[in-house]
Amino acid sequence: MTAVLTLEEVSYRFPDSPSPALRDVSLHIERGQRIVLLGRNGAGKSTLLLIAAGILRPQRGSIRLDGAPVVYSRQGLRRLRQCVGLVMQSPDDQLFSASVRQDISFGPLNLGLSAEEAHHAVIEAAALCDVTDLLDRPTHALSGGQKARVALAGVLAMRPRCLLVDEATSGLDLWARHHVLQVFNRLVEQETTILLATHDLALARCWADLVVVLREGQIAAVAPPAQVWADPSLRALIAPPEIWLE
Repeated sequence: MTAVLTLEEVSYRFPDSPSPALRDVSLHIERGQRIVLLGRNGAGKSTLLLIAAGILRPQRGSIRLDGAPVVYSRQGLRRLRQCVGLVMQSPDDQLFSASVRQDISFGPLNLGLSAEEAHHAVIEAAALCDVTDLLDRPTHALSGGQKARVALAGVLAMRPRCLLVDEATSGLDLWARHHVLQVFNRLVEQETTILLATHDLALARCWADLVVVLREGQIAAVAPPAQVWADPSLRALIAPPEIWLE
């Protein structure tokens, strides 16, 4: 498979932080993969996603898109965001337009699509996320599950080849969670890559092709779930022994 996105020896430290959020992280993200990021709070999962999406710029190391270095100019970041989409942990951080239709259309229009092209992208993404009946609803009137699906549709309307997701299934009821995972699976069938940061061990075990284990800003392992689950030292980096599911 071809790498869509590559992180090469990436390091990042937040201002006033005593230690790096990421340190010498290298990761190849290939097409059509289900990848789950696991690790304790503060391990670097969200920081990795923000750097991969171009929101944060590495202080050391580089990001490559389809083998070419990411350029942090307006044009370079637009190219990155045409290919890489980020779904934030809280939908309220992502929804800001008055109506669902306006919110989903913002990304395609911002990428330079015509009004007609943006309309088709909105209809396609809304159907995929089962929010077509919500298009004329105000975003503030949506339930938590509806907000999560609308936020996802807003990213998918830009038709990314790599979708970065920060805890998108947390706080959802079982039906909303099931629907979001169905959307992810359909995207993977179309060779979209999903990189999901989560604390949901059951989801990681049954859904992921690869698990990336982070420890204090470094990658401790990149392996299939079965290999991670079989290694007590890796399990200890992720969660206390009593909450592991056998």
